[in-house]
Amino acid sequence: MSESFNHPRTLMLMADNRNPIMTDLYQAPYYSLAAAVNFDYCLKHGYEFRYFQTSKSLNKDTDSSITQSIKPSSMELYIQQVVYHLGIHYMNLRALRVHNQKEKWVDKTYFKVRRILTSTLVSTKPTNKNKSGHNCVHHKLGHRSAPWSKLPAIHQAMQEDYDRIVYIDSDAIFNIRDMSLDDFLLASSSTLAAIEEAHLTLTYNYPWTDVLANSGFMIWKNTDRAHKILRTWWNTDAGKHHFEHDYEQYALNSTFLSKDNKSEFQNDIAIIPAITFLERRKQFLRHVGIIQKRLRVLRFRQALSMLNIGPEKFKLLIEKIKERHLYKFDTIRDTVNLTNGQQQGRDKITI
Repeated sequence: MSESFNHPRTLMLMADNRNPIMTDLYQAPYYSLAAAVNFDYCLKHGYEFRYFQTSKSLNKDTDSSITQSIKPSSMELYIQQVVYHLGIHYMNLRALRVHNQKEKWVDKTYFKVRRILTSTLVSTKPTNKNKSGHNCVHHKLGHRSAPWSKLPAIHQAMQEDYDRIVYIDSDAIFNIRDMSLDDFLLASSSTLAAIEEAHLTLTYNYPWTDVLANSGFMIWKNTDRAHKILRTWWNTDAGKHHFEHDYEQYALNSTFLSKDNKSEFQNDIAIIPAITFLERRKQFLRHVGIIQKRLRVLRFRQALSMLNIGPEKFKLLIEKIKERHLYKFDTIRDTVNLTNGQQQGRDKITI
């Protein structure tokens, strides 16, 4: 077995600007349910767990410096709705697990139609009406939407004595409790760098894109090379994607993984072709994305039920998170300058 998989000291990290502390299983929002599932997974395998509660989002009433946008035309809004509903129908069709030849035809048709529709949209400047909010600040590039805050959270965690940092989104869970991270990595292959040599390991963004990476689950080795990847990513000028979907993920793919932009880091990044956004038997991760957002609560409650976590145990898990694993993380005041490696401020929440 490679030394890379020899039980490294691991921190599991979630980051969200919403407070996950809701102890009633049947009233809890999906991000509380996901936190309980993922914390239980960490207890099983001896991983450290941390939930960074980032700053609340700003709006035009609290910060007038955020750039206003050109209002989209009615035709653009209509096309956006068509693309959204097209995605829903596509996900439903793929969930049927049609024959392989039909799958290829469905995929090809979907991506082609989606490209044609989105190519007609006019690129506009950021808007304060963006639902993700603006809770993250770069020292030169200014305000960014909430999804970017995962990068300074990872940077803060890297300042501590962990061998690896594993980040997972609030709408994703570990679906197989008995499979460790090392088991998953040993059973997987990569389309880029070898997993045991990679400083950053990701999974596919399929079916949204068929070969690019998704930033909702990441395994970082705590190495100088990984720090350099993170700093480069954070300091990327992503244009409209500082505020618009797909946010920091666009910068990840365009900076490091684009065929047209050969990056010095491509040999340091592994991409595991695991399908996480579609329901599959024996899948290690289940990521319930925005198109299926109405399924999140139901799917995560189902996961808790399969783990024999009822109301009382759920309450105990959430209370333990509140007591020991919940951290306040100010992404507005404590601006990150990853170029100079400045550490973030972080205070343990005291209730």
